[in-house]
Amino acid sequence: MLRYPNLQMLLASPLVLLFARPIVASATPRASGGLCAPASARLSLVPENGDRLSGSISVSSFLIPAGTVVLVDEDLTLDSSSTIVIEGILKIRDRTHDDQKIAGPAVHIRAQESITVHGSILGGRGKDHEVLDGRGGAGSGIVLTAPTVWIDGTVRGGDGGNGGQRGLQAKGGTGGSVDIYGRYLAHPRTQEPSVRPTSVTWGAIGGNGGLWGGDGGDAMAHGP
Repeated sequence: MLRYPNLQMLLASPLVLLFARPIVASATPRASGGLCAPASARLSLVPENGDRLSGSISVSSFLIPAGTVVLVDEDLTLDSSSTIVIEGILKIRDRTHDDQKIAGPAVHIRAQESITVHGSILGGRGKDHEVLDGRGGAGSGIVLTAPTVWIDGTVRGGDGGNGGQRGLQAKGGTGGSVDIYGRYLAHPRTQEPSVRPTSVTWGAIGGNGGLWGGDGGDAMAHGP
């Protein structure tokens, strides 16, 4: 697999420059540090600790090694033509006072062969509303799509942001849902895979609703 340990090596790669897209994590450094991921389906991507991803990314395979934390700044669609393995942590950022958007970034992960989560995918919290009669932002929703999805770690939707404390529109944000499309296997590996829509009771967790009445998110395996 190809690795890009620093910006100088990344910019020196003609293949990355050829396929880089401005709207996806590409050869452009983030102001807050880390690199955007190459947008070429010909490349295997192994991000390093602190790298930040967003936009649409297509690769031949994707791996977050154990002990590595990768951040998601905005909505992310990650497509692999083979496998996606998460042994470390994919952390979607929380919305803050400075964000114009109120819902937590949404993540859709798709692989043509399999998705394996030994580590964690953690949704971001929606933005708290700043007026008394406002509604909190929804937490991050996470969608996993592959012929086989195996989770013996944790996939958790983001919590909803807190709403205002009075008024007809005052309500906490909805917790982010986790939706799994494919044959879902949870720990232990020998568990019979889910092949029809069912509520997930292990491995995937919907986010909590925000204070003042926000609904919790669902965790559902929808089958192939």
